[in-house]
Amino acid sequence: MNAANGRLSVVEIRRSNPSIQRSLMPLCNFCNRFGPIVRRGAAWGALCGLLMGLLGKTALMRGLDDLLFDGVIVWRGQRTSAAKDRVVLIDVDDDTLAYINKPNAYISPELAEAIDYLHLKQAKAIGVDLYLSDDLNRLPELERNRTGDATKMGVAVNKAGNVVLADLKTADRVASPPLREWWSLKAANQPQPTDLAFVNLTEDGDNFVRRQQLWSHDRGEQQLQFALALDCLATDATAEVRDGQLSVGGRRIPLDSEHRLRINFVGGPGAFTVYSLEKILRQARGEEAARLDFRDAIVLIGSIRGTQDVHATPYANRLFNIGGYAHNQLMPGTEIQAHLLATLYDQAFIGELPSWATLLLAVMLGAAWGAALAKMNVWWGLLLTIVAHVCWKAICVLTFIQFDLRLNLGVILATGALAYAASFVARWRQVQRLLRASRSSAVAVALEASGTSELAGEERVVTVLFADIRGFTTWSSTHTSTQVFRFLNAYFGQIVPLIESRGGVLTQYIGDGVMVIFNAPLRVPEHRRVAVDTAAALIDVVRKSGPLWAAHDFQNMKIGVGVATGNVTVGTVGIPTRLDYTALGDVTNSAARIEGENKEQQTEILIDDETRKELTASNGQLWQCETTPRLVELRGRNQISRLFQVTIDR
Repeated sequence: MNAANGRLSVVEIRRSNPSIQRSLMPLCNFCNRFGPIVRRGAAWGALCGLLMGLLGKTALMRGLDDLLFDGVIVWRGQRTSAAKDRVVLIDVDDDTLAYINKPNAYISPELAEAIDYLHLKQAKAIGVDLYLSDDLNRLPELERNRTGDATKMGVAVNKAGNVVLADLKTADRVASPPLREWWSLKAANQPQPTDLAFVNLTEDGDNFVRRQQLWSHDRGEQQLQFALALDCLATDATAEVRDGQLSVGGRRIPLDSEHRLRINFVGGPGAFTVYSLEKILRQARGEEAARLDFRDAIVLIGSIRGTQDVHATPYANRLFNIGGYAHNQLMPGTEIQAHLLATLYDQAFIGELPSWATLLLAVMLGAAWGAALAKMNVWWGLLLTIVAHVCWKAICVLTFIQFDLRLNLGVILATGALAYAASFVARWRQVQRLLRASRSSAVAVALEASGTSELAGEERVVTVLFADIRGFTTWSSTHTSTQVFRFLNAYFGQIVPLIESRGGVLTQYIGDGVMVIFNAPLRVPEHRRVAVDTAAALIDVVRKSGPLWAAHDFQNMKIGVGVATGNVTVGTVGIPTRLDYTALGDVTNSAARIEGENKEQQTEILIDDETRKELTASNGQLWQCETTPRLVELRGRNQISRLFQVTIDR
């Protein structure tokens, strides 16, 4: 590799193996089309993609991806489903209870009547998503020949032979109460895996239902999930679990690492046909013409309208309140069972890219993103990032519609955001090195001593001082631009000579604030103490110049000072006729944040622990430093900093 221009030279290629030469030449020609800035941007972008890809399996990123994929499901709208025309919901609603004139606990005879009717109408499978509490076995009305005769339900279930009854997974129940035995007469006489199935819904960490556990071994025996049992009846198939893999009728059901199936919703709430149980009973009793066709239908009986068994699904996500779905509209448990059943029946399984493919995609897109951002300004780069964000979402929606394939949203979008931030943070740091700080005698002396036209970057421990005027923004908003500039010039005329006389180098004017470094470029013995001396002198001169500030209509003007010590890189940038001196390092940010903390602490000078630890007293010292640290979490930091107040003798 030619170090001068970063290109592979012809001589080097000729010296290589001919086969390698032929394979590398196109790559070299392609890379050489781009400048070093673009290549560096691509490298940063690829690194961002690698980082986000590796973080993609963390709980935080998985949660973010689930949240974003809710939007894809909502934006897709209703999907084509063969099950949608076969699945029918029957609601045990208030009209039904008013019609039969009895409470919910006593509807076993009416349920038996409905099951007999649906069986007569050749329904393919019937699911009863109603669970009778264990306590109900003590009710006398449930005994034979009473109002709520529960044995009739068992007879109807046994006769139909294609009914799935609801069960609940509980860790403490080891025996079935008598009432369940009455209901599940078929399970007692000719037990089948589909007779009793659990209806517990699986919720994610944010209490949304997106995936569902399909079998359970909680009680020492395998139990199927409610929708899976109905699918087995509807397709005349058998569910088998071997080595943690589920198959139905020989077809494998793709599950995630937690053995859960992602629900491919047919649509939002109300996607399935719903009839009242009252209507079914009236037709069964001949009170109404039998116009409903249940041949080969899969019927779910449960409480739907007005039930308290409701859950959050992607359609309840507040971020994607479009398509007519209210942001707080929850979905009844029975309807969610219908969506899960449709996913199984249609075999509309949601596919996902393997982890390595997502990682590779993130690296490639990150590299492209970084290369594109390398030569854009911040606003064009932001526009590109927003457009790319929208385009990737559109690609995810179209891919999901066409192939039921779930592309990773969280990793890719986070890669784009991080690539944008990294690209322009890196460029901001580069620009900072080129900013003009000040024409300083100390810099001139250092340049003369070095015998060069520049000071190369050098690692050094320095003390950085930030000073800022309190209330300047409010004051300037009520004064003209001319008044503001006159005041600032008067203020800087007071403090800049004081700073330079103590060996400080004023590197930046930041509006009404200044940044000063000590111990660079010239060595300053005890630079920590000198910096604190300077801070005290600044406070003192501001106090003594009260009449000057009053003349500019800025009574009681005060400043805040922050001081921090640490490692930085110092040096000059520019051309020989225009050189600026600057310092790069985290300590400059610390000093600025410490200065801002004066507002919260109601102090004038705050210094960090590194500055205080080597302070030495001197004759005529104007200040005193407190001995007990103030434990403060600075803005933008995730750790506690030890700060000390410096007070000025009045």
